[in-house]
Amino acid sequence: MPRREELTRRPDELPRPEELQRPEDKPIELVEFLSPIPEAVPVARRHVVGVLHEWGLSTLTETASLLACELVSNAVKHGSPAAEAPTGAGAQQIVLTVRHHAGLFIEVWDPGSKGLHPRVRAAAPHDEVGRGLQLVDTLSRSWGHYAPAYGGRTVWCELVTPRRGERSRH
Repeated sequence: MPRREELTRRPDELPRPEELQRPEDKPIELVEFLSPIPEAVPVARRHVVGVLHEWGLSTLTETASLLACELVSNAVKHGSPAAEAPTGAGAQQIVLTVRHHAGLFIEVWDPGSKGLHPRVRAAAPHDEVGRGLQLVDTLSRSWGHYAPAYGGRTVWCELVTPRRGERSRH
């Protein structure tokens, strides 16, 4: 896993509004480290909503926070820690990355999931699970997954960002 200082900005380093008046080729990114427990899902939602408000992308908060929650929930459920990962206070965490650059990208990395490939499945009407990636597939411009060289798995999705004065489609 990359070093923490390469992946994150402290809360006091959130981009200021004047930083958002930037050339379109300069991405902005924030990272949140989450414990691999169910309580990480509402934390992810609050993180995404706060970041999008700060970035002036409030029109995307409902869709983006829903998709982030689905990806984090899947990482908690299916991204069991790797066998060599420590347990307890030093256990590996889920990494949620929100990036704005020619679209809004949400990535969730988990330490396990070796050999597992996320796929959209057809849930029966009475099924209580199995619709998360259907939502991701329907509400995002694109989505996918990859196995980084440092291990684990990253699942990502992209949302279209509205142009100035334009309403979001979701």
